[in-house]
Amino acid sequence: GQWLIDQASARELTARELLRTMDTKLASVASDHQLHTGAVAVGAALGDLNQSFEHRAALKGQLSGYPTGFRVIDGLTHGWQRRKMIVIAGATSMGKSVLATNFATTIAQHGERVLYFSFEMEQGELIERILSSLSGVPLEKLRWWSVTEDECRRIAEAQEVIAALPLHINDTASRSVSDIRSECRRMQAEMGLGAVVVDHFQLLDEAGGENRVQQLTQASRGLKILSGELNVPVFALSQLTLSGDRDMKREPYPDDLRDCKSLGHD
Repeated sequence: GQWLIDQASARELTARELLRTMDTKLASVASDHQLHTGAVAVGAALGDLNQSFEHRAALKGQLSGYPTGFRVIDGLTHGWQRRKMIVIAGATSMGKSVLATNFATTIAQHGERVLYFSFEMEQGELIERILSSLSGVPLEKLRWWSVTEDECRRIAEAQEVIAALPLHINDTASRSVSDIRSECRRMQAEMGLGAVVVDHFQLLDEAGGENRVQQLTQASRGLKILSGELNVPVFALSQLTLSGDRDMKREPYPDDLRDCKSLGHD
């Protein structure tokens, strides 16, 4: 409280910057409090584990999380799990947003509300990509509107599906983890929330920290905490920076994550 009073008196930060920084500090304090007071004896935790076993048995081989839309990924993850931050990383124009919109659409088709924060593409661009995916009509044909009668029919059918999707897109260019947290909490309270997408991580307008790397490291921790607070999966898209002698033909490493290597270890 005193920190907020001192900063407000100094007038070195704007009101919005003060709110963002204070929200981040409060989230950090809450997280630290949970870490120091949340220890449970392993014997006492067996009850929760047995409940988990019962839940898995009731599923009878079905996914325990949200379907990914890809059979191979479902096999590896058993579906997207709550309280997890999933990092989707790739170099520029490698299809990160396309993959993320596919994941978001599949979760929304499953009946769960998804909030998609897009810092690069506008809402119309994302919806056009979703329409292309659902209709099977290539994106280039939609852009030139060079479509056949059959493709027109498929587009109309896909639009009906999209109109009913519980998928919300916020394409405000400047956002911080604090802004994202506030909007997510409001949506969860008013309508419920199943998943969050942040596209992409390096474009977060984060306050605090001595440099950009520290700001994004703080933001990555904030998104991880947010997934636990909301009890939903949070997808964080991230740019990769590759040196001249390395390319996307090999598996990327956490060190390739632009400006925030810690994101690969969260």
